[in-house]
Amino acid sequence: MNLFEINSFKVSTLVAAVGLSFSVNAADFSNGYVFGDSLMDNGNIQAFSGDPTVPDRYTNGPNAVEIVSAGLGFPLTPSLHLIPGIPHGNNYSTATASAIDADGDELTLDLNLPTQVNSFLLEHGGLASSDALYSFVIGGSDIHNAFAVRTAGMLAETKEERKAAVQSAKNIIKTAVDAEEAQIRKLISAGAQHILVVNAADYGALPITDIITEQSLALATSSKQEKRVKRLPKVATRLSVKFNKYLAKRLVKIEKETGVDIIELDQFASAENRIDDAENLGFTNIDTPCIYTLDGLVINPECTDFPVASGFLFWDEYHPTTLAHQLIAAETLELILSH
Repeated sequence: MNLFEINSFKVSTLVAAVGLSFSVNAADFSNGYVFGDSLMDNGNIQAFSGDPTVPDRYTNGPNAVEIVSAGLGFPLTPSLHLIPGIPHGNNYSTATASAIDADGDELTLDLNLPTQVNSFLLEHGGLASSDALYSFVIGGSDIHNAFAVRTAGMLAETKEERKAAVQSAKNIIKTAVDAEEAQIRKLISAGAQHILVVNAADYGALPITDIITEQSLALATSSKQEKRVKRLPKVATRLSVKFNKYLAKRLVKIEKETGVDIIELDQFASAENRIDDAENLGFTNIDTPCIYTLDGLVINPECTDFPVASGFLFWDEYHPTTLAHQLIAAETLELILSH
């Protein structure tokens, strides 16, 4: 068993325990389908890679959508949508997926959001059941890509290069929101009536942002570059805010034009609240992750009970621990059931 592997009994037991109090009063959905990235993947990337050392989840236990699905009364299993000839599940989320189609051609199979939605429709005869719940949790990879462009721009020599980086990053964010809007509309056109959209958390609050900032400072060759690089955490936060602002406007437009009432979870605000109320929620470390994965697996010496990760908000450089996922799930279930 590799160090990332999650005990299946632990997952099923915890999901059942957290979801039990909600399931009795759960909304009457026939099923639930999730489209997203590594935050909610529970096995697709491992299956697609064919490498058992690749983690099935990017946290140390059940993720939020698994708990939410249990609370609503249906299991959540990997879709395995890129593997023909086998039973397919209902979670299309795949690690590294972005909202933007990689090559601009939706007919090309890849890991990204358009392929996820197209695969769902292909498997369901082009129809989206009107009594199912469709959840979108996407955008983190797109913000990551935009941040990489801005990071390179901070180290650029000329003003023209830096301005071009700002514009390029802005275009990535807008294109990502365009792509998410298009896939939401596609499902609505196919019959979907219940849509949950989760916006982006603050990329500037993730451990990876501090790591990239430190790495970039080491590459700076002038005091002006150093000054620009030190702004990177704020830049990351602004990119997240822009993504969420654009997305919120598009969702209002979709609702107005289609009549579909979209449930919106403000993950940015929720994550901010978890950091502000960390001590009361049981988090004693909100700055560094339990494990580092950029150069193989390195366990943080402070994470003395790995893989339990007691007190840690972050499991790795990008993703929260299962305790944080449980809090996200509880908030999501409350939002759905009160909507």
